[in-house]
Amino acid sequence: QGPVTSTWLSFCFDGHRWPLWPPLDLAVRVCLGCLTALSANSRWRVLALMVAALLSGTMFGLGLMLAPCTSHLGNILLLLTHLGMAFISLAQVGYSAGVLAKDISSNVIFLAAGLSMPPLVLAAMLRFLAMAVAVLCPQVLEPNEDCNVDLGLTGPGSAWLMQLPATCTLPVRDYFVVAPRKDGQARERAADEISVTENLLSHTRPKLEFPALDFVAEKDPLAPPLAVLFGPSSPGIALGHDSEVVYADEDVRGICESFALRSLGPEVSDS
Repeated sequence: QGPVTSTWLSFCFDGHRWPLWPPLDLAVRVCLGCLTALSANSRWRVLALMVAALLSGTMFGLGLMLAPCTSHLGNILLLLTHLGMAFISLAQVGYSAGVLAKDISSNVIFLAAGLSMPPLVLAAMLRFLAMAVAVLCPQVLEPNEDCNVDLGLTGPGSAWLMQLPATCTLPVRDYFVVAPRKDGQARERAADEISVTENLLSHTRPKLEFPALDFVAEKDPLAPPLAVLFGPSSPGIALGHDSEVVYADEDVRGICESFALRSLGPEVSDS
């Protein structure tokens, strides 16, 4: 998950590595707006500006340590914004408290605004231009006739699924196994109660799912197979191919001999 999330959890990130950063940033903006309004009152001006400088400095430190944005440009703009706001607030505090002269405070404010505002304006213009191009320019999708299956990559613990068009050199078909339920509960069924139906829709592609990321998960990872055996199937199987997965903790020799006997026949397997 995180920056590569593309399913129902993607709204939490939106270009961020930490899903709690967008609501935290929004809450800080609301607080800074309230403090700006409060600083209009001369009685609370110094306190409001000090709290605003503290919030901006805290966000600058968090952004520097966490690097919450997935792009370097986003992190740089974030740091420049909060650093500039912190210096502007501190300069206003110094002037309001009588510590800094008016010209020094003005120079600090203009310098902080001059260093932080142009990159923000330029990034906003480029983003607007990219959105305008994406909306106005028609998207032309050329179907790839070579793709004959939909490849599904599942995340750790089947938390999400990413489906991509792919090409499979072996013939693949979709079959549906239908086992009737009673009162919403599955139970043992006789062979005549279970039906197997092939997907005959011409506009859909067969789907292949692989739990690829479960093998590299940090918690309870799957053990990778030692080998995957492929060979011709036994007579009577329509697809004409058979496969077997062998793991290191299994009887490797016995499984290979059984697969060779089932796939190649006794004459070939004995040799």
